[in-house]
Amino acid sequence: MAPTVDVASSPRPFGLRPRELGIALATAGFLLMSLESPGLRLTELGSWENTFWLGLFSALSMFSWIRVRTGKSPLAAARDHRGPMLLSAALQAASTLSFILAIHHTTIANIQVLFAATPAVGALLAQFTLGERASARTWLAIVASIAGMLIVVSGSWGSATHGSIAGDLFALLAMGAYTANLAIWRKVPDLNREAVVGLGGVIMAACAVLAADLSTTTWRGLAIVVLLGMLSAPFGRVLVAIATRHLPVAQVSLLTPVETVAATTWAWLFLDEVPSNAALLGGAIVLAAVSFGLRE
Repeated sequence: MAPTVDVASSPRPFGLRPRELGIALATAGFLLMSLESPGLRLTELGSWENTFWLGLFSALSMFSWIRVRTGKSPLAAARDHRGPMLLSAALQAASTLSFILAIHHTTIANIQVLFAATPAVGALLAQFTLGERASARTWLAIVASIAGMLIVVSGSWGSATHGSIAGDLFALLAMGAYTANLAIWRKVPDLNREAVVGLGGVIMAACAVLAADLSTTTWRGLAIVVLLGMLSAPFGRVLVAIATRHLPVAQVSLLTPVETVAATTWAWLFLDEVPSNAALLGGAIVLAAVSFGLRE
């Protein structure tokens, strides 16, 4: 069974109970992360350029935060739990890179609704690696989420307007790597979340630096990616990571549709990216399933 926080001795910010705190943290984190997909579109940069700048500024943000908050060296924080730290940072980088590639190959609606199926993978990983068994209600929600996911993907087949299978596969890869990270964070509750996200940013920038054509970066694009890299992207991930200290993986991942709804709404309002009928239908099924699963 995964280590858990001692409820009796743990502080209760804002008077919230552990489950309530976990839900609040995950919800806030997913809302911040929802700005990432439409924001990266607005930079008008290529996938490798976005990856480099987002990784660089995420690393700067998190390492600066560690220094200000603790007064310690970011390298010292990254040395704790070295094995899980490196694995988690690599998964963080792989997930974000795949996510950015997906943004350049499919619609934001498809990406976000596919991410809403995270509970399926999360519950399975938690059961086999952490011994966390999801309830019958959660499994029913997972089955319905998978059905919704398949409907979303079907809208991409043969369609040049509503995404591509390659983009959907990138999104699925991003979701898988991200969900695996949830299991690591749950298993190692005292793993420094800020250091993980910062080191993941370093890996992203290192992977993209040779492929990126940084001369194409505009001031407008740089300003947007600075805001994403310094604020919404890293802090959103940290908040969700901290939520795993208070909630099982399946419950944290069931809140993914907060990002789904918000990001799809931003894309609809600011990018005029209207979701396909298949994405809307599949998304409705996924959201209904998640609402059902969270009523435990």
